[in-house]
Amino acid sequence: MQEEGKASIEERFEEATRKHQSGELDRAELIYKELLREVPENPKINYLLGCIFLHHDIREGAIKHFETSLQGEEDLSCLKALISAYYRNKDYQLILDLFKQREGLLRNDVQVMTSMGESLIEVGLLDEAESVFRELLSLFGESAQ
Repeated sequence: MQEEGKASIEERFEEATRKHQSGELDRAELIYKELLREVPENPKINYLLGCIFLHHDIREGAIKHFETSLQGEEDLSCLKALISAYYRNKDYQLILDLFKQREGLLRNDVQVMTSMGESLIEVGLLDEAESVFRELLSLFGESAQ
């Protein structure tokens, strides 16, 4: 039951996303955190809070929220954001593991494939990295080669 005078979760979520989109990240972050106290597993709220954390380079917080979001909803934007957070954190093996787990969803994405190739280089798997970059070039067709 909703307390009298208190906005619903949906209304507060809409307010937070408006603040987020207008660049009022501190206010959006506060609202998202309040909402997560009520609906801690909500994929959208976790994803958006993770984006704010990543923007502020709070990588561990971003990773936690992206991973929580993905437990509730398979979302390409969230996967890409998680890969970005792992990359900034130099967690190259986690990128490779994530790619293996969700290869079908990630295989044709240029940003993901680039991160995958760079991660393979970082862990010393140069032949595999070369294969990834060759595959990436094939996404653009013969004109890119």
